[in-house]
Order: sequence, then structure tokens, then C-alpha cells
Amino acid sequence: SCNDMIFSSIWLILFSPLSIRPEKMIKFSWKEAIMDYGFFVCAIEDLENSRNPFSEPEGYNIENISSNEKEVIENGYKKPDIILILNETFYNLDFYTEINANKEYLREFYKVDNAIRGYAAVSLSGGGTNNSEFELLTSNSMYLLNNDAPFNYMDMSKSNNNVVQYFKTLGYRTWGYHGADENNYSRKRAYPELGFDESMLGWDASEYSFYGNRPRLDADDYNYIIEQYEKMGSIPKFMYCLTYQNHGGYEQNDLIDDTIVTLNDYGELTDDINEYLTSISLSSKAFEELIEYYLSCERPVIVCMVGDHAPSFTNQLNCELNDEEKELYSRLVPYIIWSNYNVTFPEYTEYVSLTDLIPMVLKTANLPLTPYYEKILEVQSLIPIRTSYGKYYNEKLEEVYIEKGSVEEHELEQYYYMEYNSLKAGDELKTELFMP
Repeated sequence: SCNDMIFSSIWLILFSPLSIRPEKMIKFSWKEAIMDYGFFVCAIEDLENSRNPFSEPEGYNIENISSNEKEVIENGYKKPDIILILNETFYNLDFYTEINANKEYLREFYKVDNAIRGYAAVSLSGGGTNNSEFELLTSNSMYLLNNDAPFNYMDMSKSNNNVVQYFKTLGYRTWGYHGADENNYSRKRAYPELGFDESMLGWDASEYSFYGNRPRLDADDYNYIIEQYEKMGSIPKFMYCLTYQNHGGYEQNDLIDDTIVTLNDYGELTDDINEYLTSISLSSKAFEELIEYYLSCERPVIVCMVGDHAPSFTNQLNCELNDEEKELYSRLVPYIIWSNYNVTFPEYTEYVSLTDLIPMVLKTANLPLTPYYEKILEVQSLIPIRTSYGKYYNEKLEEVYIEKGSVEEHELEQYYYMEYNSLKAGDELKTELFMP
């Protein structure tokens, strides 16, 4: 029909190899994309994302997925409370380039005891919070996804492969919170789809204060976590918080508001850096105060915090890294896993992938691991960093080349096969891989 021909022509113009459209239009929010490209183009983009949101790994066959089956003893473990924090733009600039400042801006973060810490590789640099949310909560790599911002185009309820459903299976009360725009990255829809018993979203979700003109401080979020934590009583709790305080841009405040300042001259970026350093120093202090609260709690508690990405100005800084190192180092964000009771922290390399953090937390908590989480830890021991752009690195940040027929190739294949199975979902979903 004429309408079919018109639709086909539009589709070819937008999605053919010769298309001049941007590779990925709908990144951060529909509102932003529509302003730039128009509703019709974005609607076509969304349709294509829905039809083909992820790539099938070469050689995938459901019969080729293997896992180590073991009996789970239900009463053989405690149920500690788990607090998971994805901290907006929490990044150590010293990791990328030498920053000389008048004060240590992450002192409190690095002095917390009874913890393991290091750096986790995220999928994007300078943005892409929703990519990090997706990798953290599902342990699925963005490597198989064809577009950024998966909450915008994926139905998160179609697969039980996420940490929220995991904890619900174990009888936990689950709670998700983000105190900023609830429509950004479609969180208003995606959080309930993930399975949170309560989703607290939006600027009106809780009270907040300001640092200068910067709203919604980490301290506000952590006070709200504590308030809700106490209301839940003695039931085991999984609480997830995405912060907002450190969000760009970094020209919101007057110079007098900056308590941390760089001693170097970065030209037009100097003021941005000073505001950023001051902001994350407040994050560091707020985290220490949160830990002090949980130190006094009777229930066993494990807190995991990780940054979501580096600030957008990172790649404008002068540094002595080559292009490949810049590509990697700008994606390495700090993480910490802390406990208020005696745990045996498993041995990990200083560098991990963001997808590894939940399995690491569960291992630390001595909670039962699913076959999928076990596979991730097996891969992590062989290849600590698996990037979204297809490069791999060892514990010394040296590139690893995957040889045909190697153990590394086999374990990576199994991981990606499992991930694809969970993404594809439907009748072929092997639920036993993803639930305890």
C-alpha cells in the first residue's frame, strides 16, 4: 500500500547505513530528544529500539548454556540489610590527571574501615546514568545492547534477572529511591517493573537542602534512607538510592561557595573543577556520616556505593594518558563495599566491572549465588574489566586479547549467552539461572 511504501522509505532514510541521523538519539530523556529531532523521528527511533534492542551473541543456542548446579540450603545464611547507592558523578579526578587541591576532597571516603574498595568500569564516560543503573541492577553488560538508556525502551518486567527480584525471592522488603525528575529515563515506569515494593521518585519525594544553588544533597538522601530504614523495622531490607547532588553543570554557584579549590590553572575549567571538587567532598563527608549511623545499628548491614560516571569535562583535562588509556580511565569510578559486622571479604582485584558489584556484595553477605552471579564472578577472576566497547583488561589495566579456544573465551561466551537469554526472555527464559 501507499502508506507502507511511505513508512518503508522513512525507515530506510533514518536507519540505512547511509543515514545522516545521529547514531543514538534518545539518550537521556524523550523530552530532550524531541526538542532536537522532533516527535516523529523519535517515535521511529523508539520503534526500532523496541524491535531490536539487543544483539544476539555469535553461536548463541539455549542448549549451549551450562551452569554449576548445587543445592541451596535455605537456613544456612543470615539476611543482612543491603544498602545500594549509585552516586551521581562520583569520580576521583586524581585517577585521570593529577589534581593539586587545597584539601583532600575524598578523605572520608578513603578512611572508612572494614571495607573493600577499588574502581569499577562503567559503560560511558561523562554521562549515561541509566546505563550504569541497568548494569548495576541487572548485572547485564551494555555490550549486548544496541542503544543507551535501556529504561526508555525496554520492559524491565519481562525478565526476573535483576537484584530487586533476587531479594524479593529471599523475603526482603525492596525500596527504590531517586529524588529528582521521575520521568527522566522513564524511571516512573521502570522502577515498578523491576519489582520494587516501594518506588519513591521525584523532587517531592522528600525534603532537601542546597549547597549554594545546587539542590538535593547526598546528606538529604541519606537522612531519608535512615528515616525509611527505621520505619521498616526488623524485616530484611534491600534499599537502592540514586543520588543527584553532583550532577552537572558545574557553574551553578558563586566562587565564594567553593571550599575545595585547585591550585593549578585549568583556564575556563578552573571554576567548574572547584565547584565539582567541593560537591564531591560533601558526598564523601555525607557517606562517612551514613556509615556512622549504621555502625550503631543492631541488625547486620552491608553498604555498597559506586559512582555512575565521570564528569563531562574530564576529557578536556590535560593528562599524560594515551588515547586508549583515556578511553578506559575516564570510565573507572570508585566503589566501596562496607559492613557493620565481621564478614570475610572475598579477594578481588582493585579493578572490576560494574556488573560484578552485586555478585560481590552477595558473596560478602554469604547469601546464595545464582548460576548467573556465579558465572560473573568466574569471569571476573579471569578478566576483571569487560568494556561495553569490546575491549578487555586484566588487574594491571593491561589489555587482554581473547584467544580462540581459551578458557577466557568459553567463560565470556557463557556469560553473554546467559545475559542474552535473560534479555530475550519469553518462553526460552531459563529462570533457574537467575533466581536463588
